[in-house]
Amino acid sequence: MFRNAIAALFLAFCSMSFAKTAEFTFSPHCTLTSVLNHLHLKYDPSLVRPEIVLQSEIPFSEFQDLIEKKWNLRPKGFLNIYMPKENKIFLVDDIEYYQKTGRFMDDSLAHEFTHYIQVVYQKTDLDGSSDKLEQEAIDVQNWYRESFLNTQKSPCEKSHKYILK
Repeated sequence: MFRNAIAALFLAFCSMSFAKTAEFTFSPHCTLTSVLNHLHLKYDPSLVRPEIVLQSEIPFSEFQDLIEKKWNLRPKGFLNIYMPKENKIFLVDDIEYYQKTGRFMDDSLAHEFTHYIQVVYQKTDLDGSSDKLEQEAIDVQNWYRESFLNTQKSPCEKSHKYILK
C-alpha cells in the first residue's frame, strides 16, 4: 500500500508545470518544534536537523538519481520525501501544486519532519516501513494544516514568522 501511494504521487507530479514558488508561512524550526510537541517529544538541539532542499534548488536529474538509488525506480516527477541516510528533506515548492491540492509547503514539511522524528528521535527504520508510520505522518500533516495554516494561528511566537525567498 505504501508503494502504491508513492506511485500515485509520482503520477500526480508528472503533469505539473513549475513556474512560481511557494513560500513557508512559518520557519522550519517552528514547524519542527510544533510537530515534536504534538508527538510529546522535546526538541534536542544536539541532533542534526535535516537539510531542506526545495524543488527549485536541485536539478531534476540529480533528484531522480537519489530516488533511484533508494527505491530502484526513476521518478517521472518531483515529490516530497525525507531521505534518512542523506538527512535531507526534499520539498515541492511549486505554488500551483499547493493551490490545486489545498495544501501548504508547511504541512508537507510537517509530514516529512514526522518521518525525520520517527528515525532520529524514535529510532525507527523507515525502509520497508509500515503503513502505520506513513499514517502517523499524514495525521500530523492534517493536524498542522487544520490547526495553524487554515486558521492562520501561529504554532510559535511571532518571531518565528518566516518567508522563504
